Amino acid sequence: MVWPFGNHLTASDFLKKIAEVAIIANAKIDSMYSSSDFSELLKLLEVIQDFDVRGSRVLQEQTGWEKEAEVFVKIHEKVAQAKAALVQGSPQAAHNILKQILPLAELEVNQPAQTHKKTRLLGLANSYSPEEAFEKGILYRGVSDEEYESYVKGRSFFAKSPFARQPLAVHILDPTSATQFISLTTDRAIAKKFGKVIPLNSAKIRGNLLGPDQIRQKAGKDPSVKKLVVKNTEFILEPANNQPAELPPESFVY
Repeated sequence: MVWPFGNHLTASDFLKKIAEVAIIANAKIDSMYSSSDFSELLKLLEVIQDFDVRGSRVLQEQTGWEKEAEVFVKIHEKVAQAKAALVQGSPQAAHNILKQILPLAELEVNQPAQTHKKTRLLGLANSYSPEEAFEKGILYRGVSDEEYESYVKGRSFFAKSPFARQPLAVHILDPTSATQFISLTTDRAIAKKFGKVIPLNSAKIRGNLLGPDQIRQKAGKDPSVKKLVVKNTEFILEPANNQPAELPPESFVY
Protein backbone atom coordinates (compact mmCIF):
# COMPACT_ATOMS: atom_id res chain seq x y z
CA MET A 1 0.00 0.00 0.00
CA VAL A 2 1.78 3.15 -1.20
CA TRP A 3 0.75 6.80 -1.09
CA PRO A 4 3.01 9.06 -3.21
CA PHE A 5 4.31 12.24 -1.62
CA GLY A 6 5.24 15.49 -3.34
CA ASN A 7 7.62 18.08 -1.98
CA HIS A 8 5.01 20.49 -0.67
CA LEU A 9 2.19 18.57 1.01
CA THR A 10 -0.12 20.73 3.10
CA ALA A 11 -2.08 19.83 6.22
CA SER A 12 -5.16 19.32 4.03
CA ASP A 13 -3.26 16.85 1.84
CA PHE A 14 -2.52 14.72 4.90
CA LEU A 15 -6.18 14.84 5.93
CA LYS A 16 -7.09 13.54 2.47
CA LYS A 17 -4.67 10.64 2.94
CA ILE A 18 -6.19 9.90 6.35
CA ALA A 19 -9.66 9.84 4.77
CA GLU A 20 -8.45 7.43 2.05
CA VAL A 21 -6.99 5.00 4.59
CA ALA A 22 -10.08 5.24 6.83
CA ILE A 23 -12.29 4.29 3.88
CA ILE A 24 -10.10 1.25 3.13
CA ALA A 25 -10.11 0.21 6.79
CA ASN A 26 -13.89 0.48 7.05
CA ALA A 27 -14.29 -1.59 3.89
CA LYS A 28 -12.03 -4.36 5.19
CA ILE A 29 -13.05 -4.56 8.83
CA ASP A 30 -16.15 -6.73 8.31
CA SER A 31 -14.05 -9.53 6.77
CA MET A 32 -11.67 -9.37 9.72
CA TYR A 33 -14.32 -10.36 12.26
CA SER A 34 -14.56 -13.95 11.04
CA SER A 35 -10.81 -14.52 11.23
CA SER A 36 -10.24 -12.59 14.46
CA ASP A 37 -7.00 -11.41 12.87
CA PHE A 38 -6.80 -7.64 13.31
CA SER A 39 -3.14 -7.23 12.37
CA GLU A 40 -4.03 -5.55 9.06
CA LEU A 41 -6.38 -3.14 10.83
CA LEU A 42 -3.64 -2.26 13.30
CA LYS A 43 -1.31 -1.54 10.37
CA LEU A 44 -3.92 0.73 8.80
CA LEU A 45 -4.34 2.57 12.10
CA GLU A 46 -0.58 3.04 12.26
CA VAL A 47 -0.65 4.52 8.74
CA ILE A 48 -3.37 6.93 9.83
CA GLN A 49 -1.34 7.79 12.92
CA ASP A 50 1.73 8.46 10.78
CA PHE A 51 -0.21 10.77 8.45
CA ASP A 52 -1.70 12.52 11.49
CA VAL A 53 1.75 13.17 12.99
CA ARG A 54 3.13 14.43 9.67
CA GLY A 55 0.13 16.64 9.05
CA SER A 56 0.34 18.13 12.53
CA ARG A 57 4.06 18.80 12.02
CA VAL A 58 3.40 20.55 8.70
CA LEU A 59 0.78 22.68 10.41
CA GLN A 60 3.36 23.80 12.97
CA GLU A 61 5.94 24.61 10.31
CA GLN A 62 3.52 26.28 7.94
CA THR A 63 0.74 28.57 9.04
CA GLY A 64 -2.57 26.65 8.93
CA TRP A 65 -6.19 26.83 10.01
CA GLU A 66 -6.99 26.58 13.71
CA LYS A 67 -9.84 24.21 12.88
CA GLU A 68 -7.39 21.81 11.22
CA ALA A 69 -5.25 21.75 14.34
CA GLU A 70 -8.24 20.60 16.37
CA VAL A 71 -8.98 17.91 13.78
CA PHE A 72 -5.47 16.44 14.03
CA VAL A 73 -5.72 16.30 17.82
CA LYS A 74 -9.10 14.55 17.63
CA ILE A 75 -7.87 12.05 15.04
CA HIS A 76 -4.84 11.31 17.22
CA GLU A 77 -7.16 10.57 20.16
CA LYS A 78 -9.46 8.35 18.07
CA VAL A 79 -6.59 6.29 16.66
CA ALA A 80 -5.19 5.72 20.16
CA GLN A 81 -8.64 4.65 21.40
CA ALA A 82 -9.16 2.26 18.46
CA LYS A 83 -5.75 0.62 18.96
CA ALA A 84 -6.40 0.23 22.68
CA ALA A 85 -9.78 -1.37 21.98
CA LEU A 86 -8.20 -3.95 19.67
CA VAL A 87 -5.50 -4.77 22.19
CA GLN A 88 -8.21 -5.27 24.83
CA GLY A 89 -10.11 -7.62 22.51
CA SER A 90 -12.99 -5.26 21.67
CA PRO A 91 -13.08 -5.14 17.84
CA GLN A 92 -16.64 -3.76 17.74
CA ALA A 93 -15.60 -0.80 19.87
CA ALA A 94 -12.58 -0.26 17.61
CA HIS A 95 -14.85 -0.40 14.55
CA ASN A 96 -17.19 2.23 16.02
CA ILE A 97 -14.25 4.50 16.82
CA LEU A 98 -12.80 4.03 13.33
CA LYS A 99 -16.09 5.17 11.81
CA GLN A 100 -15.64 8.50 13.61
CA ILE A 101 -12.26 9.20 12.01
CA LEU A 102 -13.53 9.51 8.43
CA PRO A 103 -16.00 12.37 9.13
CA LEU A 104 -13.24 14.23 10.99
CA ALA A 105 -10.84 14.02 8.04
CA GLU A 106 -13.56 14.89 5.51
CA LEU A 107 -14.56 17.93 7.58
CA GLU A 108 -11.64 19.86 6.08
CA VAL A 109 -11.30 17.84 2.87
CA ASN A 110 -14.67 19.16 1.75
CA GLN A 111 -13.59 22.82 1.95
CA PRO A 112 -13.97 24.77 -1.35
CA ALA A 113 -11.24 24.15 -3.94
CA GLN A 114 -10.13 27.79 -3.78
CA THR A 115 -9.37 27.42 -0.07
CA HIS A 116 -7.14 24.44 -0.80
CA LYS A 117 -5.42 26.36 -3.57
CA LYS A 118 -4.65 29.19 -1.18
CA THR A 119 -3.35 26.81 1.46
CA ARG A 120 -1.07 25.14 -1.09
CA LEU A 121 0.31 28.55 -2.08
CA LEU A 122 1.02 29.19 1.60
CA GLY A 123 2.85 25.89 1.89
CA LEU A 124 4.97 26.69 -1.15
CA ALA A 125 5.78 30.20 0.08
CA ASN A 126 6.87 28.85 3.45
CA SER A 127 9.22 26.31 1.86
CA TYR A 128 11.33 28.73 -0.20
CA SER A 129 14.99 29.37 0.43
CA PRO A 130 15.98 33.09 0.60
CA GLU A 131 17.12 32.89 -3.03
CA GLU A 132 13.87 31.29 -4.19
CA ALA A 133 11.79 33.78 -2.22
CA PHE A 134 13.67 36.67 -3.86
CA GLU A 135 13.18 35.19 -7.35
CA LYS A 136 9.46 34.67 -6.77
CA GLY A 137 8.87 38.05 -5.13
CA ILE A 138 8.05 36.66 -1.68
CA LEU A 139 8.92 38.55 1.52
CA TYR A 140 8.40 37.48 5.13
CA ARG A 141 7.58 39.28 8.34
CA GLY A 142 7.53 37.94 11.88
CA VAL A 143 4.54 39.21 13.85
CA SER A 144 3.05 39.02 17.34
CA ASP A 145 -0.04 36.94 18.17
CA GLU A 146 -2.16 40.09 18.06
CA GLU A 147 -0.78 41.07 14.66
CA TYR A 148 -1.29 37.54 13.40
CA GLU A 149 -4.99 37.89 14.22
CA SER A 150 -5.08 40.88 11.87
CA TYR A 151 -3.48 38.73 9.18
CA VAL A 152 -6.09 35.99 9.66
CA LYS A 153 -8.91 38.55 9.51
CA GLY A 154 -7.47 40.26 6.44
CA ARG A 155 -6.55 43.60 7.98
CA SER A 156 -3.76 45.84 6.71
CA PHE A 157 -0.45 46.22 8.57
CA PHE A 158 1.12 49.67 9.00
CA ALA A 159 4.36 50.88 10.56
CA LYS A 160 4.30 51.71 14.27
CA SER A 161 4.23 55.42 13.46
CA PRO A 162 3.03 55.68 9.82
CA PHE A 163 3.46 59.43 9.50
CA ALA A 164 6.70 59.86 11.46
CA ARG A 165 9.75 61.40 9.82
CA GLN A 166 12.50 59.44 11.46
CA PRO A 167 15.82 58.89 9.67
CA LEU A 168 16.22 55.41 8.24
CA ALA A 169 19.20 54.90 10.54
CA VAL A 170 16.92 55.05 13.59
CA HIS A 171 14.90 52.12 12.29
CA ILE A 172 17.98 50.12 11.31
CA LEU A 173 19.59 50.55 14.71
CA ASP A 174 16.36 49.70 16.53
CA PRO A 175 13.64 48.04 14.38
CA THR A 176 11.28 48.09 17.40
CA SER A 177 11.29 51.90 17.57
CA ALA A 178 8.26 53.93 16.48
CA THR A 179 9.14 54.85 12.89
CA GLN A 180 7.42 55.02 9.52
CA PHE A 181 9.31 51.96 8.24
CA ILE A 182 8.46 48.23 8.07
CA SER A 183 11.23 45.63 8.07
CA LEU A 184 10.89 42.61 5.77
CA THR A 185 13.13 39.75 4.71
CA THR A 186 13.47 37.00 2.13
CA ASP A 187 14.77 34.68 4.86
CA ARG A 188 11.91 32.94 6.66
CA ALA A 189 14.22 31.79 9.47
CA ILE A 190 15.07 35.39 10.31
CA ALA A 191 11.40 36.42 10.29
CA LYS A 192 10.58 33.52 12.60
CA LYS A 193 12.83 35.02 15.30
CA PHE A 194 10.37 37.90 15.59
CA GLY A 195 7.17 35.85 15.91
CA LYS A 196 4.69 34.05 13.69
CA VAL A 197 5.68 34.26 10.04
CA ILE A 198 3.46 35.71 7.34
CA PRO A 199 4.51 35.49 3.66
CA LEU A 200 3.83 38.49 1.43
CA ASN A 201 3.63 39.14 -2.30
CA SER A 202 6.10 42.00 -2.74
CA ALA A 203 4.33 43.19 -5.91
CA LYS A 204 1.21 44.02 -3.91
CA ILE A 205 2.61 45.88 -0.92
CA ARG A 206 2.15 49.67 -0.79
CA GLY A 207 4.94 52.17 -0.39
CA ASN A 208 8.52 52.25 -1.60
CA LEU A 209 10.43 49.01 -1.09
CA LEU A 210 14.13 49.43 -0.38
CA GLY A 211 16.41 46.53 -1.25
CA PRO A 212 19.74 45.80 0.46
CA ASP A 213 21.76 48.05 -1.87
CA GLN A 214 19.30 50.94 -1.52
CA ILE A 215 19.35 50.57 2.28
CA ARG A 216 23.15 50.79 2.25
CA GLN A 217 23.10 53.84 -0.02
CA LYS A 218 20.40 55.64 1.92
CA ALA A 219 21.58 54.94 5.46
CA GLY A 220 25.23 54.11 4.95
CA LYS A 221 26.31 57.75 5.14
CA ASP A 222 25.07 58.01 8.70
CA PRO A 223 28.10 57.60 10.99
CA SER A 224 26.05 55.60 13.49
CA VAL A 225 25.35 52.86 10.96
CA LYS A 226 28.31 53.00 8.59
CA LYS A 227 29.81 49.88 10.20
CA LEU A 228 26.50 48.05 10.14
CA VAL A 229 26.41 45.17 7.68
CA VAL A 230 23.08 44.95 5.87
CA LYS A 231 22.36 41.39 4.81
CA ASN A 232 21.25 40.65 1.27
CA THR A 233 18.00 39.23 2.65
CA GLU A 234 16.93 42.50 4.34
CA PHE A 235 14.32 44.84 2.88
CA ILE A 236 12.63 47.93 4.30
CA LEU A 237 9.29 49.37 3.22
CA GLU A 238 9.08 53.15 3.46
CA PRO A 239 6.27 55.63 2.68
CA ALA A 240 5.87 56.82 -0.92
CA ASN A 241 4.39 60.27 -1.62
CA ASN A 242 1.06 60.30 0.28
CA GLN A 243 1.08 56.53 0.79
CA PRO A 244 2.29 55.25 4.16
CA ALA A 245 4.13 51.95 4.27
CA GLU A 246 1.34 49.35 4.20
CA LEU A 247 0.97 45.59 3.91
CA PRO A 248 -2.59 45.30 2.53
CA PRO A 249 -4.66 42.08 2.61
CA GLU A 250 -4.14 41.50 -1.11
CA SER A 251 -0.41 41.10 -0.43
CA PHE A 252 -1.00 38.28 2.07
CA VAL A 253 -0.22 34.75 0.92
CA TYR A 254 -2.68 32.24 2.39
